Amino acid sequence: MRIDKLDYKILFELDRDSRLPITDLAKKVRLSKDSVIYRIKRMETQGIILTYETYANSGKLGYINARINLRLQNTTLAIENEINKYILNQKFVTFFASVEGDIDLIIFVMVKSVNELNLFYNDLVSRYGNYINNKELGVYSKVIHFSRNYLVNEKSRSSFSFVSSDDKIDLDKLDYDLLQILSKNARTSIVDISKRLSISVKTASNRIKKLKEKQIITGSTISLDLDKLGVLYYKVCIDLKELNNDMTKKLDSFFASHPNVVYRDYVVCGHDCEVEIEVFKASELRTFINDVKDKFSNVIKDYSILHYYKLHRLSQQLLLER
Repeated sequence: MRIDKLDYKILFELDRDSRLPITDLAKKVRLSKDSVIYRIKRMETQGIILTYETYANSGKLGYINARINLRLQNTTLAIENEINKYILNQKFVTFFASVEGDIDLIIFVMVKSVNELNLFYNDLVSRYGNYINNKELGVYSKVIHFSRNYLVNEKSRSSFSFVSSDDKIDLDKLDYDLLQILSKNARTSIVDISKRLSISVKTASNRIKKLKEKQIITGSTISLDLDKLGVLYYKVCIDLKELNNDMTKKLDSFFASHPNVVYRDYVVCGHDCEVEIEVFKASELRTFINDVKDKFSNVIKDYSILHYYKLHRLSQQLLLER
């Protein structure tokens, strides 16, 4: 599938801010508005651009963020498809992937209570326990999304956090309705939002501004079909010889500056450092690992690699519809 440098520039800018107006986007990539619109429509039609996502601080919405890692056993393709279908039917599952490595499935859930998590966990095990060899539960305190600088030759990076342990903030129905619209399509215009909610353009604009000021809306990006871009998606989990705040900060600084790191995950009962990277070639993953080992070999105890070979879901959309 033909993608040129200008397409990558457009994807990069939309990844940083998927609500970026076409006029501003055209200036950034130095193309006419019509040309930018044409290229975006083409990438949508080709299925490269899947969705435009607005991300909310789930902690401030009153959600607990957790993951369940599963290692399967004695399965057939039919059984695995049944398990996948069951998981995808759960609206609180906002990320779900099949992986290669020490585990087979990663399930990310945003639940309103420990009881809700417990009910799902117990139901999953009661239904498919015979096919589960091992299971791990972890709780997220924060996830940072970094801009995909590997798409272009750009040094400055942007980022936003869409998972947090912050205390809940009470919102009214209008705020939730607005978040639902933006979660389905971050590029929905202010005019369209005002019409759908029967409010003025000024009210819609002010509401969005306040949600950003309160750090409830933390950012917007695009969901891409990485396979069609020829991009490989990995997770690197690192365990340290001992937890040291200064060293963790140095590692975080390294990750934040690396163009291929797209997510930094902070997980209670997880690994000391967890990052997700996207590369065009497997050799780039090896270069990344070698670079980490060269710079931090004195503190790294062990590491493991997971390959996300099928992404079933990555969206807060269903979460906000509940």
